[in-house]
Amino acid sequence: MRANELFHDLNKTKDTLLLKSDKKINYVYSLNSSLEREVFSFIDDTSYEIPLNRLSKGKHTFVVGQSPLKIVFIVRVNQEPTTASAIREEDIVVKSH
Repeated sequence: MRANELFHDLNKTKDTLLLKSDKKINYVYSLNSSLEREVFSFIDDTSYEIPLNRLSKGKHTFVVGQSPLKIVFIVRVNQEPTTASAIREEDIVVKSH
């Protein structure tokens, strides 16, 4: 299994992070720039959606566990959303390392 087998992108309205894979996703968590966890979920499924209106403004490091791999990528939220509709495409960047 390789890290490129995990699809991660934003949905069409740019308010949800989509995770999909042919292999089971065991868990996902994120750390914000203050090293606080804002997302922590055990999944045990091949897809998962994370609403971005739950994330604070700033850089979020996501770790997705797919045994035996840990896949790490960055989501940057440039604006503190008040509702899901307040998120604009240019305010969110998904970057893979």
